[in-house]
Amino acid sequence: MRNIIIHIWLFIFVLAPLAGKAELKADSDPIAAFSLINSALCEGDSVFFLNESKTVGGANLNTILWYFGDGSETRVENPIHKYTAPGSYTVSLVAYNIVGGIVYKDSISQIITINTAPPITFSYLGGGTNITSDTTFTQGGNLTITISENYPIYLWAPDGETTNSITVNKTGTYTAMVIDANGCSSKKIQNIKVLPLTEGDSANIIISNNVLTPNNDGVNDYFSIEDFETYSSPIDLSIYNIWGDIVYQTADYQNDWDGTYNGKPLDSGTYYYVISSENRKGTMGYIDILK
Repeated sequence: MRNIIIHIWLFIFVLAPLAGKAELKADSDPIAAFSLINSALCEGDSVFFLNESKTVGGANLNTILWYFGDGSETRVENPIHKYTAPGSYTVSLVAYNIVGGIVYKDSISQIITINTAPPITFSYLGGGTNITSDTTFTQGGNLTITISENYPIYLWAPDGETTNSITVNKTGTYTAMVIDANGCSSKKIQNIKVLPLTEGDSANIIISNNVLTPNNDGVNDYFSIEDFETYSSPIDLSIYNIWGDIVYQTADYQNDWDGTYNGKPLDSGTYYYVISSENRKGTMGYIDILK
C-alpha cells in the first residue's frame, strides 16, 4: 500500500508537470519554410520571397531572419531582394519562437540560380544614299536592324514587330525586347537618324497612301508624300483618269489634293499619278478614290 502511495505521489508532483512541459515545447517548436513567387529568376530582377514558417501547433511565425547568400540579410517577413549578378546562391531562413523565456528555432536553406540576362547584338543592312554611319543615313532608303541571337520571343517598339528584325526609314528611337528559354528578358535601344535630302542627292519619292477616302475624317483625306517637309525643291504632280485625261496638275504640290477636279469631287475609281522633283527620282503609280 505504501509503494502505491509513493508511485501516485511521484506521478502527481514530478512526472505530470514534466509531461506538460514536454507537450508545450513540442507544440511551440517552429517549422521554418519559405517559397519564391517568381516564375523566372533573372539577373537584375527583384526576387519575391514568401515566409511560410509556422509552429508545430500551426501558429504563424514572423520572428525570422533571412540570409540571401550574397552577404545581405533582413528580418522583413516577406522580402524583395535583387541579385545584381548571375550565379547560384544559398538562401536561408531562420524562424524563432520564444515561450516561457525559452528560444526555439528552426532553419531551412534552398539553393537558387539567378540566370544571366540575355544579350542583344544588333547588325545593320542597307540604309539610304550618302550613308554616314550604320545608324545615320540620308533619306531615300531602308535600314534593316537584325538581332543576331536566337530567342523564342522578340518584340519591337514602337512598331510591334515580333520577328528578329525590323526595317526602318524614319528618324526615331527603336527598342528591341527579347525573352529567352529561361523566361529572362532584356531590352536594347537603337536611335536612328535619317537626314533630309539636299540638292544633288537622289532618292525615290515615297507616297504615304494609294487610297483616298475624302470624307474629312482625318484619314486618307489627301494624297500625301512622306517626309514632305524635307523637300528642298518644288514637286511636280499630275493626276490622270483611266482615259488619260489630266484631272489635277501642279508644279508646286503641297500635299493638299483631296480627290477633286476643278473644285468638284471626282467619282470613285482608279486614277494614276506622275510625280517628280529636281532632286528626287520621278515615280508613277495609281491611287484609288473610295467613297
